[in-house]
Amino acid sequence: MISDWVHTDMRSSENRWSFKQYIFPILFLLIVNIFFFRGPIFQSRLSGVIIGGARDTLLNSYILEHGYNKLLQLEFKNFFQTNILYPARNALTFSEHLLGHQLLYFPIRSITRHPLVSYNILLILNYFLCSVGVYALGLFLFKDKLPALFLSIAFTYSSVLIQQVGHFQICSLPWIGF
Repeated sequence: MISDWVHTDMRSSENRWSFKQYIFPILFLLIVNIFFFRGPIFQSRLSGVIIGGARDTLLNSYILEHGYNKLLQLEFKNFFQTNILYPARNALTFSEHLLGHQLLYFPIRSITRHPLVSYNILLILNYFLCSVGVYALGLFLFKDKLPALFLSIAFTYSSVLIQQVGHFQICSLPWIGF
């Protein structure tokens, strides 16, 4: 919860919590995120390349698109039935179903109407939410903005997460600080 970000001493009547205090660090994290993904954002317009290469990202993009189509048609009975691993039934249960990401993917895909653009935006949004979540965790742990900001950038853009950018489900850590 956002109110847990604030140290108990800051909850006194003369120094109330305000969202204005945290807008600049969050905007800074957004700028860092845009700078990190500047190549795919500005050079290819997000539709010419899939971020993370063409390995598991294509499978994840397919799974997200399959879920989008099933949700759009309201076909929940055969949600896990895909055309992979034939003749197995409900083959999506053998792989990552990415159901949690469908909540974010569905509105993005409805707006952009392009699967690759939607996947790339979801990946960039995922990294941004990860940095905001770790920033919230850092504020809770350190009670200071600067160490929390450093923790957020160091964690979000660490070599462990950047190396796994093609594995979308592994990099999905925005919920860690909330």
